[in-house]
Amino acid sequence: MQAIAARLLAIETEREQVDARELERTNACLSRFFQENCTRGARRDAALARQKLLQEEVKLRRTEREERVREQDLRIAEKQRERAEEAAAAVKAAQTEEARQRAERVEAARAAAQTAAHTPSGAAKPAHAAHSRPRNPPLSAQPDTAQRAANRAAAEQRQADARAHQAEIKLREEKRRQRQAADAAKKAAEAAAQPPQAGSSPPKP
Repeated sequence: MQAIAARLLAIETEREQVDARELERTNACLSRFFQENCTRGARRDAALARQKLLQEEVKLRRTEREERVREQDLRIAEKQRERAEEAAAAVKAAQTEEARQRAERVEAARAAAQTAAHTPSGAAKPAHAAHSRPRNPPLSAQPDTAQRAANRAAAEQRQADARAHQAEIKLREEKRRQRQAADAAKKAAEAAAQPPQAGSSPPKP
């Protein structure tokens, strides 16, 4: 009886040892599985964060390219405005020159009239009387090209100012969206790069 009892005790002890080893292996497998799962999840989150960063970088490059195009448009609008100002200055100078010539012709006509009034009726006319008439026709008979040019120059300048203003508004709005997208991508990358907390327990199977 003692031998049978010893044999049963040995069998029971061996069974308990086998169960303990199986339990230890199971716990090790579960622990390794949870660790790999957490690592895989962290890797997946990091990959998603990197992908999002790449997308934001592509958007940023496209925004910079559009910004360069807008800056070029601004420079073109500035050149057009400068040309319009130069045209307006040229028109003003032409109008000033026409006014000066008109004054000279009026003064010449007045001098000729005064000379004719003081000349006796039978006396010979002075030699310059035949040339007292202005060579150019009166300005009233000429088309008002200077005024039309001035109006055209003013209209071009207004259009250039409007285009420059719209380009500046779009540029500021695009820069604001760009900063917001960069901040959001940075926060997402920082959140994904943070390791899991030490006190957190792995999920139960």
